[in-house]
Amino acid sequence: MDRQQLRGLWSALGWLIFPSVPALLATTYHRTMNFMGPDPRDWNWVLGVILLGPLCGFGFLAGATAGHPDEPNRSRVGVWLSRRAVWVALGPWTGFLFWAGVYWILVGVDKLLKLAFPGWIREPWIGWPAHVPAGWAAWAIGWTVGILFFGSLAYGWLIPARAAIRRAKRAGRRRQAVQSGLATMAGFVGSLFGSFWAVTEAWRDFFFDPRVMPIAVAALSVALLSGCSNTLTVGEVHRRELFNAMLMSWVLGLALAWRWWSRPRSRPPEE
Repeated sequence: MDRQQLRGLWSALGWLIFPSVPALLATTYHRTMNFMGPDPRDWNWVLGVILLGPLCGFGFLAGATAGHPDEPNRSRVGVWLSRRAVWVALGPWTGFLFWAGVYWILVGVDKLLKLAFPGWIREPWIGWPAHVPAGWAAWAIGWTVGILFFGSLAYGWLIPARAAIRRAKRAGRRRQAVQSGLATMAGFVGSLFGSFWAVTEAWRDFFFDPRVMPIAVAALSVALLSGCSNTLTVGEVHRRELFNAMLMSWVLGLALAWRWWSRPRSRPPEE
């Protein structure tokens, strides 16, 4: 198999693998961070800010990088991190991947310590210090820690976004990249949630059915949708299923559109 055939095979695999990565990360993040499992109609503002972060980042990075080619490869470690495909596929969930890595490293260290020291008893890794004062100081510390943690978790994509804007600036296209990123972000997020609201409003009797789900069916639905509630109505289950399906479809659609728009416009000369 010559180089041209390998290039064609890699391109075909890219069409299959690339859209699957952001779709998997988007659904995993949503099910992990959507603690109580509600659909967007039941979100409060805090949950909305946390869950909207990566979706905004996905739309912005897709729009900001679509019309700007990768820079020539440089012979240094980590050059793949500068690829547009990596920014779009992984960048929106940078914070989520970072904190997930921290968590699993701590889990691994804990297991190693248990093997090395059979009497090892793990203390809570994250605990509220006993010396923290009460009153406004505790409130301020709690909000500061929460903002830093959830901010980095949901908006870590600002790091690759800054790199994308700097690259566009070097090419003299910074304004175009920012405008395209903001437009794509608004269109992606707006169409997703606007369509969800429109569908649930048009078939209101179906999506707001007040009947309580049977216990066995409700338990299965909660497990699949990563939610936990004392009671679930038929309408709530339908809305959650709808939004999960739409989230997967919208992310796959934008990933495929970005892949198409970013494909090479000309073929290399045949040897």
